[in-house]
Amino acid sequence: PRPCSWTTEASRDAGREAFTYAFRFGCSDIWKIGHAVDVNDRLKQVNCHIPTEVIPEKWNAQFRQRWNSETNAYDMEQRVLKSLEDHRTEGERVRCSEETLWSAWLKGIGA
Repeated sequence: PRPCSWTTEASRDAGREAFTYAFRFGCSDIWKIGHAVDVNDRLKQVNCHIPTEVIPEKWNAQFRQRWNSETNAYDMEQRVLKSLEDHRTEGERVRCSEETLWSAWLKGIGA
Protein backbone atom coordinates (compact mmCIF):
# COMPACT_ATOMS: atom_id res chain seq x y z
CA PRO A 1 0.00 0.00 0.00
CA ARG A 2 0.97 3.59 -0.58
CA PRO A 3 2.49 5.24 2.53
CA CYS A 4 0.28 7.71 4.34
CA SER A 5 0.30 9.57 7.63
CA TRP A 6 -1.82 8.40 10.53
CA THR A 7 -2.00 8.39 14.32
CA THR A 8 -3.38 5.91 16.81
CA GLU A 9 -3.80 5.33 20.51
CA ALA A 10 -3.31 1.97 22.20
CA SER A 11 -3.91 0.48 25.60
CA ARG A 12 -3.27 -2.94 27.10
CA ASP A 13 -4.85 -4.86 29.96
CA ALA A 14 -2.34 -7.45 31.24
CA GLY A 15 -5.05 -8.81 33.55
CA ARG A 16 -7.02 -10.53 30.78
CA GLU A 17 -7.03 -14.27 30.12
CA ALA A 18 -4.01 -15.51 28.15
CA PHE A 19 -2.18 -18.69 27.19
CA THR A 20 1.32 -20.06 27.26
CA TYR A 21 1.94 -21.96 24.03
CA ALA A 22 4.44 -24.31 22.44
CA PHE A 23 4.60 -24.28 18.64
CA ARG A 24 6.42 -27.07 16.82
CA PHE A 25 8.05 -26.50 13.44
CA GLY A 26 6.64 -29.23 11.21
CA CYS A 27 7.60 -32.61 12.68
CA SER A 28 11.03 -31.37 13.76
CA ASP A 29 12.48 -31.03 17.24
CA ILE A 30 12.38 -27.20 16.99
CA TRP A 31 9.90 -25.51 19.33
CA LYS A 32 8.83 -21.92 19.92
CA ILE A 33 7.66 -21.12 23.43
CA GLY A 34 5.59 -18.00 24.01
CA HIS A 35 2.46 -16.43 25.43
CA ALA A 36 -0.53 -14.78 23.75
CA VAL A 37 -4.11 -13.77 24.34
CA ASP A 38 -5.13 -15.41 21.02
CA VAL A 39 -2.94 -18.43 20.21
CA ASN A 40 -4.52 -19.00 16.78
CA ASP A 41 -3.86 -15.41 15.75
CA ARG A 42 -0.29 -15.63 17.05
CA LEU A 43 0.24 -18.82 15.04
CA LYS A 44 -0.92 -17.04 11.88
CA GLN A 45 1.48 -14.15 12.61
CA VAL A 46 4.44 -16.48 13.11
CA ASN A 47 3.68 -18.54 10.01
CA CYS A 48 3.18 -15.55 7.71
CA HIS A 49 6.96 -15.00 7.55
CA ILE A 50 7.81 -18.51 6.31
CA PRO A 51 8.49 -18.61 2.55
CA THR A 52 6.25 -21.58 1.79
CA GLU A 53 7.48 -21.52 -1.82
CA VAL A 54 10.82 -22.78 -0.49
CA ILE A 55 10.05 -24.35 2.89
CA PRO A 56 7.00 -26.63 2.94
CA GLU A 57 6.96 -26.77 6.77
CA LYS A 58 5.12 -24.45 9.12
CA TRP A 59 4.62 -23.95 12.84
CA ASN A 60 1.85 -25.96 14.52
CA ALA A 61 0.32 -25.34 17.93
CA GLN A 62 1.14 -28.39 20.05
CA PHE A 63 0.50 -27.29 23.64
CA ARG A 64 -1.34 -24.44 25.29
CA GLN A 65 -2.03 -23.66 28.91
CA ARG A 66 -4.76 -21.20 29.90
CA TRP A 67 -4.04 -18.58 32.58
CA ASN A 68 -6.21 -15.91 34.16
CA SER A 69 -3.76 -13.14 33.16
CA GLU A 70 -1.06 -12.34 30.63
CA THR A 71 1.36 -11.97 33.52
CA ASN A 72 0.79 -15.58 34.60
CA ALA A 73 1.12 -16.79 31.00
CA TYR A 74 4.41 -14.89 30.65
CA ASP A 75 5.67 -16.28 33.95
CA MET A 76 5.06 -19.86 32.76
CA GLU A 77 6.77 -19.08 29.45
CA GLN A 78 9.84 -17.94 31.37
CA ARG A 79 9.83 -21.01 33.65
CA VAL A 80 9.67 -23.34 30.63
CA LEU A 81 12.46 -21.47 28.83
CA LYS A 82 14.60 -21.55 31.98
CA SER A 83 14.06 -25.32 32.29
CA LEU A 84 15.16 -25.71 28.66
CA GLU A 85 18.10 -23.31 28.89
CA ASP A 86 20.56 -25.98 27.68
CA HIS A 87 18.37 -26.51 24.58
CA ARG A 88 17.93 -22.84 23.56
CA THR A 89 18.77 -22.01 19.97
CA GLU A 90 17.57 -18.48 19.17
CA GLY A 91 15.21 -16.20 21.05
CA GLU A 92 12.25 -18.20 22.32
CA ARG A 93 13.20 -21.30 20.31
CA VAL A 94 14.55 -24.57 21.66
CA ARG A 95 15.70 -27.83 20.07
CA CYS A 96 14.70 -30.91 22.06
CA SER A 97 12.52 -34.00 22.00
CA GLU A 98 8.80 -33.77 22.69
CA GLU A 99 9.38 -35.71 25.92
CA THR A 100 11.95 -33.16 27.12
CA LEU A 101 9.61 -30.30 26.26
CA TRP A 102 6.67 -32.00 27.97
CA SER A 103 8.70 -32.47 31.16
CA ALA A 104 9.63 -28.74 31.16
CA TRP A 105 6.01 -27.87 30.32
CA LEU A 106 4.68 -29.73 33.36
CA LYS A 107 7.28 -28.07 35.58
CA GLY A 108 6.26 -24.71 34.11
CA ILE A 109 2.63 -25.33 35.00
CA GLY A 110 3.66 -26.32 38.48
CA ALA A 111 2.27 -29.84 38.11
